[in-house]
Amino acid sequence: MPMPEPEMRRLIKRRLRGASDTDRIKLLRAALEELPGYYQGPYGQLRKWIKEEIERTRVRSRVVQKEEFAIAKDGDFQVALIGPPNAGKSSLLRALTGRQVAIGDYAFTTTRPVAATVNFNGARAQLVEIPGLVAGAGEGRGQGRALAAAARNADILCCLLPADAGPAQLWEGLCPELDALGLDPDLVILTRCDLVDTVPEFATRTAVPVSAHTGAGMDRLGQALWERSGLIRVWHHGRAGDPFVLPRGTTVAELAGRVHNELAGSLRYARVWGPSARFPGQRVGGGHVLADEDEVQLVAR
Repeated sequence: MPMPEPEMRRLIKRRLRGASDTDRIKLLRAALEELPGYYQGPYGQLRKWIKEEIERTRVRSRVVQKEEFAIAKDGDFQVALIGPPNAGKSSLLRALTGRQVAIGDYAFTTTRPVAATVNFNGARAQLVEIPGLVAGAGEGRGQGRALAAAARNADILCCLLPADAGPAQLWEGLCPELDALGLDPDLVILTRCDLVDTVPEFATRTAVPVSAHTGAGMDRLGQALWERSGLIRVWHHGRAGDPFVLPRGTTVAELAGRVHNELAGSLRYARVWGPSARFPGQRVGGGHVLADEDEVQLVAR
């Protein structure tokens, strides 16, 4: 039985995340080869989407990107903040990181990507504010392609929409530009929720309402970003020092290799306290899969 079409589409999008245009084309071609031999129905639509993505990527790769828009990754994961002009990106960046950035009640306060880092309970996230995307960005207007290249490099892509300016209508107008640029947001953030009496319904996709002014919703936003990072934090037993920030699915043996190259080969067992343990101090082998906020004691021969 082939994998269901929606699941395969999600898998392909995960593989593409953070890939360069060259690698993106290779991954898309490989995905095309993996498809069942159906040319109608859901798999026919998926085949058409993959071919369209290959062509869009080819067009983008011909565009020379400005070096000033390249943001080197820093920290454990990178989050790009995109959206229309004057959507509250600078205010959110300052509220989350404390970085002093220009803020104004007019469009295009930010004219180039701005990066800052924030600590999420031991993990470092780099937030990148992308200048506002305008109508025609998918065709290169307002340096849309160069801005999209910076956003596409991120691990998590967030689209900001102001709650007081018709977010559903803004999203409807922004979708064609995002599709043309090959951007698929992981999360929608409704900003400026303190300026409306009732947070507007926004059923297009799950959205997180926040206010940079009052701080409302910031804890929920932090949790949503962490859940989408695909990472876990693992401490030495007793939580001495900083945690190891690792991909989900990391085993005890892989953790041992991170601690020291030789430790993975000499590992006898480990004791685990936390969500992945059936009871505190459970003795486990190298194949035990760790969970976020575990504490581990490694025992070598």
